[in-house]
Amino acid sequence: MIRNNAPDSDEWRVVTMPGDEGGNWGGSYMTVPAESEHPEEAYEFLAWMLSPDQQLEAFRADGLFPSTPATYEMEEFQNYSDEYFGGQNTAQIFAEAAEDVSYIYKGRHYGMANEEVLEALMNVVDGSDAEQEWQAAVNRIDQQMNR
Repeated sequence: MIRNNAPDSDEWRVVTMPGDEGGNWGGSYMTVPAESEHPEEAYEFLAWMLSPDQQLEAFRADGLFPSTPATYEMEEFQNYSDEYFGGQNTAQIFAEAAEDVSYIYKGRHYGMANEEVLEALMNVVDGSDAEQEWQAAVNRIDQQMNR
């Protein structure tokens, strides 16, 4: 977090990413396992936790960005300002960016392919030839996909 790494600065500001769409890497998922001994109670807890009021409270208390878009319409969220960022309404900037994020289908081989590419990149960082690493990663991905 910028605030923790540059606590004395007063020159930071927030802007949306350039281009037509926002971006996101990762996220959280909520589920109630079929084996749960208390599925109704678990569902009720999740419904409470993900409600706009609770999302606003988590934002207020810990700076957690709401996963429930209805929170973006709440007055306190809309009127939020962050003095560290020059009084900007960073919440509204992040909300607009979140509403711009497009779903990207990654496919069932994404995890494996991503690991191979990351391994190749780390090898390049350690001094390996970039072209050779790229070809080796492509070959490993092809082998695993054609099993």
